[in-house]
Amino acid sequence: MSGFLQLLENAPEFRETVSAVAAAKGPVGLLGLSGSSKAHLFFALCAKLSRGALLVLPDEAAAQQFAADFNEFAGTGKKALFYPARDYSFSLTQGQSREFEHRRLAVLGKILDGDYAAVVTTAEAAAQFTMPPAELQKRTRTVRPGDTLSVEELTETL
Repeated sequence: MSGFLQLLENAPEFRETVSAVAAAKGPVGLLGLSGSSKAHLFFALCAKLSRGALLVLPDEAAAQQFAADFNEFAGTGKKALFYPARDYSFSLTQGQSREFEHRRLAVLGKILDGDYAAVVTTAEAAAQFTMPPAELQKRTRTVRPGDTLSVEELTETL
């Protein structure tokens, strides 16, 4: 058990919180912490309960900071993923960036692989439509150096 977990393990409030979260059948709200204390608590909860969390924060700056703080506690373990909101453009441009779509897809891929400790996002990002997990899995193809792929197979996948 890491030192960060040991700091909380002996606190009766933490043990109560672990019990409440473990027994919950839906969302859980926790109030009263600020700054990196929130990230410490959620890191400890995820580690103690051996499960991930979805954390919805008020804005992208707060969500990015929370994910960074969480990842400081995680060290080399599974990380918190920041899931950004889609970047909308209301004009037709050839040079429109797809950076946000790529970042969103990368996070969704890691979720499918179970390669995360928590997902941190905003209400705006969480409410934006994305494809169902089975569809994403079906449309995902990993190509590594040295792989042989026919043109037909690549065309079908794309």
